[in-house]
Amino acid sequence: MPSDVVRFGNGLELDRRAYELRRSGRPLKLERIPMELLLLLVERKGQLVTREEIIEKVWGKDLFFDTDNSINAAIRKIRQVLRMTRKSHSSSRQSPERDTDLSRLQSRCSHALKAIRGH
Repeated sequence: MPSDVVRFGNGLELDRRAYELRRSGRPLKLERIPMELLLLLVERKGQLVTREEIIEKVWGKDLFFDTDNSINAAIRKIRQVLRMTRKSHSSSRQSPERDTDLSRLQSRCSHALKAIRGH
């Protein structure tokens, strides 16, 4: 069974059980859809996740609306939270290694999200 808390470095952690993304122990605001998408990406780390898999996991199988825009919006919100985390950390810089860890996480997330979007 995977750990309930996934740590990304730089004080960033995703608590699956609490359904919460935190930085240095403080909760970050992330709506349900982006959180579900982030949880799916973490669960499937290193694997390609298709839009169909996202739709099934986040909304269910029987869906009749434009999910592309919803997925894109969720991706933007995840990126915003990661950027805000990085900016707030940069103002109180503790170590270059932590910046590198967050950059790697953002890069991995960005590559995974690009693969999902088909770009």
